[in-house]
Amino acid sequence: MKRKFIIYFFCSIFLYNCTEKRKDAINTITVNLDQKQDVSIFELFSKIDIIPLETNDLSLIKFVQKVIVNQGNIYVLDEMSKILVFSPEGKFLFKIDSKGMGPDEYLDISDFDILNDSLSVLSAVDNRMLIYDTNGHFVRKFSLPRISRAYNSFKNINNDSIVFWTYDYEKRIKIYSKSAKRIFKEGIPEKDNIYRNFGIQIFPYSTFIPSVTDNRVFKITPKSEIVEAYKWDFGKLNNTPEMTENAPKLKSQNEMKEFRKKVQSSEVINYNFLKAGGNSRYIYTKLNHKNTHINIFYDKLSKKTYLFEKTTEKIKFYPLYWTDSYMIGFIPEKVSTVNDIIPDVILNQEQIKIKNNLSKFDNPVLVKYYFKK
Repeated sequence: MKRKFIIYFFCSIFLYNCTEKRKDAINTITVNLDQKQDVSIFELFSKIDIIPLETNDLSLIKFVQKVIVNQGNIYVLDEMSKILVFSPEGKFLFKIDSKGMGPDEYLDISDFDILNDSLSVLSAVDNRMLIYDTNGHFVRKFSLPRISRAYNSFKNINNDSIVFWTYDYEKRIKIYSKSAKRIFKEGIPEKDNIYRNFGIQIFPYSTFIPSVTDNRVFKITPKSEIVEAYKWDFGKLNNTPEMTENAPKLKSQNEMKEFRKKVQSSEVINYNFLKAGGNSRYIYTKLNHKNTHINIFYDKLSKKTYLFEKTTEKIKFYPLYWTDSYMIGFIPEKVSTVNDIIPDVILNQEQIKIKNNLSKFDNPVLVKYYFKK
């Protein structure tokens, strides 16, 4: 009886429902965070291209929040709640910028996604989804069911089902059917504590769901099942439940600032995840450990792990978008310089010329990394 109770407790607290557990073995990726390696960028990538996004009065970008590539064109979500579209070379094409109260307008853009020829926009402030075609023409708008707290991010599972990540900490995942106009599945409870304010991109690729402090990464399957896809194992450095669940309640911005310093220096938890990503071959994460940002690439084909702060060429990574052929990153000006991301040593002569023509007054620059075959 005691053993049955322990199994039931594990399912209800840490996962969702035992019937939704994955039947095959979970892939555990074991990593020693203290064993950084000398890794050249060309062990992972064959070529690096710079994509300057055209700068004019119509295409100004304040900060890149998300990138999606569709039919070669680059769709950029700016933090000013607009989506700007550029050609593969970075030439400005058009934008979706319809903030307002009208029937074809939105109050904000929390997230967007593209499936086939349909571009979906989440306006979380008023629980609405707006549908455009991929040329930016408005198609329709519909309301979402009211939930506890608010919607945050989403991903299309198929033509009918949408998975939402929400601020409802009792059931953070909501899966919605457009045809039935209802939420038909919920899951993944989380404890509402201060670590949730650190933030990590949900659905960084496909329908994967990482966490700030939890080693497990979940996935929504094409059949709308919530499963544990894989997990990281850092041995003796793993965060413990006591570390992550007993976070203090902070009362001011100053307290938050001081607590963030403790997190970054690994005084209260061993690490916090900053980024996630991947494709059919690689699984990726970036985490903070002792004030150091560590990149981890795991090659599913060779079972090899690449662990480094910077490559041997002194390169930092800020990935935004993943495909099997390439990864797109960007240069966050507040954190890194152009030479931190794209030093001359990794570029051919054509790309060096493009780099030398960059100006600090231009739009953000994207970097395209082509994976080795």
